[in-house]
Amino acid sequence: MRIAAIAVLLAALATTARADDDALAEAMRLEAQLQYEPALVIIEREIARGAADHDRLVTLHLFAGKLAAGLDRTPVAIDHFARLLALDPKATFSDGTSPKITEPFDIARARTSPLQITAALKADAITIVPTSDPLGLVAGIAIKLADGRELREQQKRRIEIPAGARATEVTALDAFGNRVWSQPVTVHVTTKQPIVIKHGTPGWAIWAGATVAVLGGAGVCAWRFDVAHKEWREKLDAGTDFTDLQAIEQRGKRWALAANIGFGLAGATAIIATVVYIKTPRATPTVTASGDAVGLAIVGGF
Repeated sequence: MRIAAIAVLLAALATTARADDDALAEAMRLEAQLQYEPALVIIEREIARGAADHDRLVTLHLFAGKLAAGLDRTPVAIDHFARLLALDPKATFSDGTSPKITEPFDIARARTSPLQITAALKADAITIVPTSDPLGLVAGIAIKLADGRELREQQKRRIEIPAGARATEVTALDAFGNRVWSQPVTVHVTTKQPIVIKHGTPGWAIWAGATVAVLGGAGVCAWRFDVAHKEWREKLDAGTDFTDLQAIEQRGKRWALAANIGFGLAGATAIIATVVYIKTPRATPTVTASGDAVGLAIVGGF
């Protein structure tokens, strides 16, 4: 029953839709009318609003670079394209794109290194360290907690975890608060003595089964997100209508949301399984371990 309930919850989350991005749609409309100046103002205002996730920020910088190039503001176009390429090094334009756009894009590519970040947990805090950030994109840090809360530090790269709370995701923020990098929290345990398991009745098995089921569902959601992202990139390069691109993007974000929550739920059920396992009577399995380090390490880049 618990497994079925979790599966229903994941399915419901996967169908949650986000509000239409009216600002981006208006900028697209203005671009079609060759009104590049007001369109660029809208896009740069959206970037400054600080509400974009990684993929949305990539889209905004791509669009801003195109508009700036169309206005012959080459330095502005190069800056936006450089930020785009730091976040998504594989970004490109389709054959036949105007040299007015591709020339500043190629200049930005020659100058730009991909953003690379490491993050580490020390007891009660998480710290992020940019190992490659020539544009100075990383300004702050955010973490998601297992209880659904998000904590932010806009001007710091270190954030404390409240007592009794568990972090499930760490995010790097730019100066506006946009998400430039995110990774799930993974715990690594180093032990001096091997883990000893004594056989007995599996009273904890239902929670272990729930963990496996939720991980499977989250994995499917993550796969569907990857499919949507690749489709979005292919259609963007092909010059597909914005409405189709927006529909694909929203679908991908729903899958990403379901995957993130699924992995968080899997972590929670795994902890419950462990607690039940340890607290069962003497005739049931027990786990004992000793170690000298319990911590977290996340490494990723775009």
